[in-house]
Amino acid sequence: MDVRQTVYEQLVSRNKRDVEPFKDLVLSMGKLYGENELLKEKCSALQREVESLSQEKDQLQGDKQVLESQIAALREVASVPSNVDLAYLEETLANEKRLDLVASELSKQLDATKMEVIEAYKEKSDILQDLSSRNMELKIMMGSLEAKDQGLSKAHDFISDLGNQNTSLRSKLDQATETISILQGELASAKKHISTLSKQLSTQQASNRSGLLHSADSVTNYGGSTAPIPSSLLESPVLSHASTQLNTPPANHAIESLESLLGSVSLLQVPLLSQPLDVPKPASASPGSHQGSPSKDSPTRQAIQQSPQLTRVSASVLTRKNSAPASIETNKGLSSKDQPPVGVPAKFVNPITLLDQIEMRQYKEVQPEGGEVSTRIPTFCLPLPITGPRHQQAVNCLCYNSMGTFLATGSDDTSIILWNMHSRTPSARLTGAVRGVMSVAFSPDDLLVLGCSNDRCARIWSVSGDLKETFSGHLDQVVTGGFLTHEKIITGSIDRALRVFDLHSRKCDKTIRCPSACHDLCVATGLLISAHADRTIRFWDYRTGDFAFSIDDAHRNQVTSVCASPDGRYILTNGKDHVLHLFDVMSCQKLHTYQAAEYCNMRKWTKACFSSGGNHVLSGTTGKVCIWDRDSTKLLTTLQSKFSSPNPVLSCACNPRENQIVSSEGSFCLLWE
Repeated sequence: MDVRQTVYEQLVSRNKRDVEPFKDLVLSMGKLYGENELLKEKCSALQREVESLSQEKDQLQGDKQVLESQIAALREVASVPSNVDLAYLEETLANEKRLDLVASELSKQLDATKMEVIEAYKEKSDILQDLSSRNMELKIMMGSLEAKDQGLSKAHDFISDLGNQNTSLRSKLDQATETISILQGELASAKKHISTLSKQLSTQQASNRSGLLHSADSVTNYGGSTAPIPSSLLESPVLSHASTQLNTPPANHAIESLESLLGSVSLLQVPLLSQPLDVPKPASASPGSHQGSPSKDSPTRQAIQQSPQLTRVSASVLTRKNSAPASIETNKGLSSKDQPPVGVPAKFVNPITLLDQIEMRQYKEVQPEGGEVSTRIPTFCLPLPITGPRHQQAVNCLCYNSMGTFLATGSDDTSIILWNMHSRTPSARLTGAVRGVMSVAFSPDDLLVLGCSNDRCARIWSVSGDLKETFSGHLDQVVTGGFLTHEKIITGSIDRALRVFDLHSRKCDKTIRCPSACHDLCVATGLLISAHADRTIRFWDYRTGDFAFSIDDAHRNQVTSVCASPDGRYILTNGKDHVLHLFDVMSCQKLHTYQAAEYCNMRKWTKACFSSGGNHVLSGTTGKVCIWDRDSTKLLTTLQSKFSSPNPVLSCACNPRENQIVSSEGSFCLLWE
């Protein structure tokens, strides 16, 4: 905390030192702006005076023309011999001369005024040029100061993030240390208990063997080598006690507890045990220690082998002796890096751990043989959840993470729920949106969730439920979005724009303008594909944002969704014309069309999808899900259960690792397995 405060104070002092030299410049700029305003007022006054003088000049010129016309008339009269008043003519000529003098004076004044105006304009131009150069310098300096402020803010945020990460890591370390200490204590107690039981078992087996052999020798000496063993001997309390001692609940419970502890420790990746647990073996009698032991093929040994009680004893000993190899054999299909620790049965390698972050980073799903998901259509249906909290309004969108262990559902109630698909229960509720959520998506590492909503924003949450960032900039509803990389997301909106945001800089890197509203988008074979309300599918280079090509009139009405196949070779589109189309990405040719009498696209955001293996296409209608074969376009079935409602199925999703389908109907979801 002291280091952060010291760094912050040093950055503030450096900022002050950088700003101090520019105070005089800012003051001089203010003075120049004031002088500029005065010059503007003076120029406007001169302009008004020039206009007034121009009007006076025009008036005098008019008077001059009138006088000239009068003089001309007088001259005509003077040329005619008549009695003319010479005094009047002389006065008229004098007036004409005075008018000429006044006109010349006014012309000189006008010229002087024009020169003053020109000089004022030149001075104003010089001042403006000086102001422009100083303004440019000021902008450069302000940009430098802004960059330094941003650097200061980033440094402060980085220091704050480091502090939060340090606190989080310390808490996790304390929790892991506490868990390890508890596990070590339980493991030590389990070892002691098993050691005690093994010693008791060894002692009991030695005494049982001694009594058994003594009884067998007595019977052999009594009846000869071919005499049968009396039933009273086979049902003796000695054999009963020996068979039951190995199957006592304390022994079984101790071994199972130890195996469970070992499985938990292995999931936490704590190197507590590098070798299988060495359980002490029962002490066996040395050769020759007992006289008269029955031979391998003696009738006595054959009779003992036929005894049910002795068979249980042998089976118990073999089970305990061979438990570790049997556990390893059950994991023969796993790779070396996915093998559980030696001596830990596969059933205890449980993907559900105490910490969700450990589960998301360490859990590895084992695919079926051949790497393909079963193509069997699910028929068993359950509501999600059966009991407990759920959405309060209609569910608009669904999305599985890449491992199929979590499902995200977005609703008109402004929340996103993360479902743990192992326990079928909510793992976290993501809040922060102001209006309904229209699209959800997981990051490539399954640690972040993107939600797009009708409040013109897109938000990023962690899988634990923490709101990380809110991105704005769209002018209308944001109805679709996804992750381009670990560091960039893309969003599509009704405002006819696609925006690319950087998660590190938290800014919009690129804006792609479209001719029509965007309803959905996906990425396939290096292309960004968007579905629009003008019935068009557009393809973009998602690295540069440049337009590549388009499929015009892909549907007869608005295109509501576009989805890429698992192998990225095909795209599936859904439209308000109540049909689905399959296009080849490379050739843009329409390959198949899917339709049915009972299928109807109810909303302009209804989503269609491929099955996990890509062999089927799915889309929802009123109260049911229609499933077609991708290649034959045959309607295979419609999924409808007693839990179905008359609400439209707005979205459906397939688990990428299991034969599992989820569909949304109203405010709840149906899980098909």
